[in-house]
Amino acid sequence: MGTVAPNVGPEYVTEVLGSLEQSLWYVHRDGELLKFDTRPNIYRVIAQTAGNQSPESVNDRLKDALEKAAGSPDGFRVITWADADGSIADTPEPTIAILPSRYAIESLDERSQPTDWEAIERLWDRVGGGLRTYRNSLLLVAPDRQLWNSAEEAVREVLAYDTVLGGRAAAQLGEADRAELTSRRRDKQDSLATSIVTAYRWAFYPMGAGLEATGLPIPATKGQQVASRLVERLSDSNYENPKILSKIGASYFHSKVAPGLWKDQSAPLDLGEASRRFPQWTFLPILPRREETLLECVREGVAQNRWAVAIGDNATSTYQQLIETPGEVDRLTTLFDGSASLVTGDLLELIREHLRPVPAKDTPPEENPLGISHGVPGKGVIKDKPTDPVQEPLPIPAPKRLGRVRLNVQDLAVGKTNNLQPYLFRFLQEVDAAAEVNITIDVSSSAGIPEDILENRIVEGLDQLGIVVRWEEG
Repeated sequence: MGTVAPNVGPEYVTEVLGSLEQSLWYVHRDGELLKFDTRPNIYRVIAQTAGNQSPESVNDRLKDALEKAAGSPDGFRVITWADADGSIADTPEPTIAILPSRYAIESLDERSQPTDWEAIERLWDRVGGGLRTYRNSLLLVAPDRQLWNSAEEAVREVLAYDTVLGGRAAAQLGEADRAELTSRRRDKQDSLATSIVTAYRWAFYPMGAGLEATGLPIPATKGQQVASRLVERLSDSNYENPKILSKIGASYFHSKVAPGLWKDQSAPLDLGEASRRFPQWTFLPILPRREETLLECVREGVAQNRWAVAIGDNATSTYQQLIETPGEVDRLTTLFDGSASLVTGDLLELIREHLRPVPAKDTPPEENPLGISHGVPGKGVIKDKPTDPVQEPLPIPAPKRLGRVRLNVQDLAVGKTNNLQPYLFRFLQEVDAAAEVNITIDVSSSAGIPEDILENRIVEGLDQLGIVVRWEEG
């Protein structure tokens, strides 16, 4: 051995001998020994058959195996081989999109972060011809390129075992050899499922102003599933603030959620509107059971006297009911139809006083308060009908409206400017479509902006839309 390959040490002998069974046509194992025989080596036949599998057969078997390995976490819609038609539907339902292999991510090692995933970000950001509305309801998971190649090899082996066991070569095997071959095929099938789950390593989730990526632990363990692993990772409180929450405590809502969702706590928080914001605003957590989770949070907050629930119309500041106990919350048929709002502080006290006034001590008794019948000569008996009092609107001041506002956005990366449309311009248009915006864009670029791009692409293009642009060198 040293004569043939002087750089091969004795420690490699066992490994090399073990590989001969997979590579030589007429070598067979006999217990611990290897021997030559005139009949072909069945494992060499399997190895060659695996290499001859067509890409279509491999792809079809991968799709079938992925369907079984995808999983179905509670509260999520799971789409396997997503983006078949070029986009993923825009829906408020929490969705996990398991992307096909063309979105595979290249990575250098286990610790490196993905770098080239612009196509995935576009898939998340846009749908049809515009921006996605429910940006906070979509999670994506993509395979690692190197790990996906391993999964393809595992599929080839499984297909090869299926082919050989059903062919003439298997008919020449003895009972013991057939049992051994069947056992190996079962092991390969189990290994295939784990290989596919391991390959789907990269998870993408909305956070802040855009999409972020994180790696899932590798390798996956037997029995794990792709979507379930993603949900487990994004629900883990050991990784800072979890993105997926199956429960929101009242204190967590008050400290982590309310600052962005209920900025002015002197005003009511429309629970229907708040619920609709969770699938849209990316800084909020994803709630697989949104209304159930929010209901439990509201109930807990009422029990802790953090807030109460006012039933009525916020637009006219008229309220018919104030809910201040968990039992009353349980009797409500819905909290999310636009009639229920959270109230606290001075507003809560004002509504309480309005709906439950305390009578003055020196007020004389009301004459005939119950509408007691009395007789009128010649007319028989007449009843005084008490009339329901007409509720007057609460003296709540209207929200302050600003005639002129200057927003200063610092050091915005050009790749994130598309977020100005859903988070700035759309809201301004909803308030006043005739509002005018003066925009000064101060661009800093280490590479430099070509002057012909400024003149011929930017200025001329906007001019065709009737938008006047002037630029100057800073």
